[in-house]
Parts: sequence; structure tokens; C-alpha cells
Amino acid sequence: MHRKKLLAIGGALAVAAVMPAANALAATKVTVRIEGKNKTLLPATAVTPHRGTVKMSGRGCPSATGAGAVALAVHGAWSGTWFSFGFEATKILGETDNYSTTNSYWELFVNNVASQSGICDVKLKRGEQILFAAVPATGTEFPLELIAPRHATAVRVTVKAFDAKGKAKPLARATVAGTTTDSNGTATVTLTHAGKVTLTAADKGYIRAEAQVRVS
Repeated sequence: MHRKKLLAIGGALAVAAVMPAANALAATKVTVRIEGKNKTLLPATAVTPHRGTVKMSGRGCPSATGAGAVALAVHGAWSGTWFSFGFEATKILGETDNYSTTNSYWELFVNNVASQSGICDVKLKRGEQILFAAVPATGTEFPLELIAPRHATAVRVTVKAFDAKGKAKPLARATVAGTTTDSNGTATVTLTHAGKVTLTAADKGYIRAEAQVRVS
């Protein structure tokens, strides 16, 4: 993705002028997911930004934006810097991805499409999926979706990949628990340990996805 796309807001952000829960912007309830370079830092988490602003270094933006959603989801556990294009997140939930030093950066996706504007400029709509993912400084990466049953022992899973327009298609050769998907993007995974199991789908050039299965 182009460098100018990274208009992410960072810093030890605090939500200011928060209104009572009754005045929450219910229509802007969204989910936030954080994917680091090697692991999921935050699974999909539902948040409802409140009225007010999120601020950093004397600057701020409305809470009912991508910035407000991420600030709530990570409970302020992120930091970054302000530059000509906006705020750039460089550290989230303990992982640092800084374009100039790590050859990676945090990219914002809305409904599995790379955002063309900064997180402070992304006005939320109800039900949207916000994804922050650590991606390489060169090349492109696209989100994945892992579909699995909630309860099973032999799990039939499906892996789908999203293109630049957010359109999903089955992905062959993705790996899930050591198993490779076929041309239809499906694979059967046998689970041997009882309890809740987290499955991860991954492939080069794509951002991992997770699904949880309960094995009885």
C-alpha cells in the first residue's frame, strides 16, 4: 500500500467529554480487530464510541470515528506520532511497527477494504468492521476470513480472501492447523483436545484470520 494511506491516529489517547451510556452513539456500534505481524493482538471486539473526542498532544478528533473505536478497544494501549498527514500509530498492544525502523506499518481496513483516509477521518457506520493490521512496507496484503462451525471434532473450514474492493473469494493453499485448503478454499481439521480451540488461517500476502471452535 502507498505510504500516504497510513493516516492512523496514535498516542496515549483518552476519551474526553464522554456522555452517559444512555447517550452512547448506538448507531455506531462496530467491531475492532488488531492483527500483529505474527499473532492476533485483539480478536474482533464490539465497541460503541461515545460523544466527545479523542485527543493526543493537544489535537483531537470526534470519538465517533475509527480513532474513537480503536481507543476504546485497546483501552489506550497504543502510541504514535503526529505528522503532516495526521496521526500515525506506531505501537499497539505492545507491538511496534514503525515504517522507518521496522520495515512494517499499521494499516487500517474498513469492512476488509484498505482505507483511503486517516482513522480520524473515518466516520463510523453501524456494524462496520475495523481492522488494524501490521503489514510490510513493500508489497500488498489482503484480509482473510476463516469460517468454521462453533462445535465440532472434525472441522470443515472455509478460507476466503478479500480483494482491494472487499470482494471475497475462496483461497486455495491457505494453512489452517497444519492443513492446506483445496481449490474451493476448504479443508478438514481434526481436533483432539476438548474445550475451546482457536483456529488460524494464514497465507503469504494475506492478513491472518481466526475462528473459535468448541470441542466436546
